[in-house]
Amino acid sequence: MKALLKYGLTTIVFMAYSCTSMAQNKEFVINALADKYNTGKYTDIYGMLTDDFKKQAREEQITGFFSNNLKAQLGNIISWKADGADNANYVVRFENGKLLLKLYVDKDNNISGMQWLPYKEKIVAIEKSTRASMTDNPMKTELQLYVDSEVVAYLNDTVNSGLSIGVISGKKIESYHYGEVEKGSGKLATNETIYEIGSLTKTFTGILLAHAVNEGKMKLDDDIRKYLNGSYTKLEYAGKPILIKHLANHTSGLPRIPDNLEVQQSYDENDPYRNYNKAMILEYLKNLTVATEPGGKMEYSNLGVGLLGVILENVYKKSLQELVNLYINRPAGMKNTYFAKAGDKNFNVAKGYREKDGQLTPYWHLGDMKAAGGLRSNLVDMISFLKANMDDINKDFSLSHTPVPSKNDGNVGFCWMLAKAPQQRTLVWHNGATFGFTSFCGYIPEKKIGIVVLSNSGNSVDEVAMQLLKQLSEK
Repeated sequence: MKALLKYGLTTIVFMAYSCTSMAQNKEFVINALADKYNTGKYTDIYGMLTDDFKKQAREEQITGFFSNNLKAQLGNIISWKADGADNANYVVRFENGKLLLKLYVDKDNNISGMQWLPYKEKIVAIEKSTRASMTDNPMKTELQLYVDSEVVAYLNDTVNSGLSIGVISGKKIESYHYGEVEKGSGKLATNETIYEIGSLTKTFTGILLAHAVNEGKMKLDDDIRKYLNGSYTKLEYAGKPILIKHLANHTSGLPRIPDNLEVQQSYDENDPYRNYNKAMILEYLKNLTVATEPGGKMEYSNLGVGLLGVILENVYKKSLQELVNLYINRPAGMKNTYFAKAGDKNFNVAKGYREKDGQLTPYWHLGDMKAAGGLRSNLVDMISFLKANMDDINKDFSLSHTPVPSKNDGNVGFCWMLAKAPQQRTLVWHNGATFGFTSFCGYIPEKKIGIVVLSNSGNSVDEVAMQLLKQLSEK
C-alpha cells in the first residue's frame, strides 16, 4: 500500500522571493530547516524567514506548504547535499522522492528566498540514446531545439520509454513524439496513440462539477450526504459536515486512499483499483471517523474525487462516460478520451513501464474510483482539451478554473491546481501518474501558452513540462 501513496498529485512548487547576501554558514540553515521540518515545527520555519520574505508570504501559507505540499506527499527529509559550486542549490532526498532546493540566506542566516523544484538526475551520457534519437521533431526552430534538449535527458534514462508533447503558443500548435510505444519495437507514437492520463482525470471531474453547479443541480455548500443513499452519521466533525466544495479542493479530511482497498475481490497490487466498487466506497464511509474539520487543511485525496464522481452519477442518473462525452468531449471536439474497462481491446494503447526498473507493468482500471484517475486519451484529444480550457469555451470550463472558496489560500479550483508563476502570472495545472504512465497538462493564461506531456513511463514528466513552460513564458 505504501508504494501506492505517491500516485496522484506530484509536488510542483515555485517559491521565489528577493534575495540578499549569502550566509557564511548555509549548512547551519539547511540543517535547522530539515530538523524543524521533520519534527513538524512549521511555525518555527516561518520564524527563520527574513522580514521581507514574511511580507510576501503569510505564516499559514508557509506552514501549509510544508505540511500539505511536502510532508503529506514526500514524507520526512532523509538527507541533503550541495549541488553546484555556489552552494545555492541542494538536492533534498525525502522518504518518497527528491526535490531541488534553491536556498538564499542573508548575512544573519535568515532565509531570504527559496525555490522547491522537481529534481532531474544529471545524465552522464553526452550522445543521445537510440530511443532519444527516435522522433518526428524537425528540430529547425528555437522551440523545437529546446524541446529536444529537454527530452534527451528524460529518454537517456533507460528506464523511460516514450513521450508525446503538445505545445500551444498563441494561435500556434505543435506536437512532437519521441521514443517507443513499446520497448524494442522501434515504433514511434503518433497523435492517435493512447496513454493512461491518471489524475489528469480529476480535472474532467471538476469540469463536470462546474456544469452541475451552473445548472443548479448541485451547490458547493451542499452536505455530501444529500446525494448519498443511506445514513452516514460519522461524515462530519464537531457537527460540521463535509461539503461538495471540500471534495473539489481536497479539504474534506478524507484520506488519500481508502483503507479497505486491499479487501476487494481479486486484489492486484499492480492494478490496485480494478474491482473497487461503489458498495465498498459507501461501506467505508459509513465506518469512517473524520479526524479533522472539513474545509481546513488541504490533503490530496483520490477517495474524495472518486466519491465526487459517484455523486455526479447519482445526480444525473448517467455514467461518468456519458457525462464526459456530453459536457467535455463533444464541446471540445474530443473523440478518443474514455474510461478504461477490464477487457478493453484497443491495440493503439502504448505499453506502460514502471518507474523503479523500467519493466513492463499492467494497465490500470479504476473501478468505481474512476473519477479520480481512470481516463485514457491521446495527444490530439489532450491538445484539444488544453485549448478548450485556455479559451474557456463555455461557462463550465471557465468556472472550473476559479478558486473554490477555502479557509486557506484558494489555490485549488474545481480540482485544478492554481499556482503563482513568475511575474505574478497564474499557472493552471494538474498532472497524473499510474504505475506505467505519467502526464502533465498546464497553461499560463496571461501568456496564452500551454503544455501537454504524455509518457508511457512511471517517471514524472513534470520537469520536462515546467522547463518548457518556463522557456515559452520568457519569450
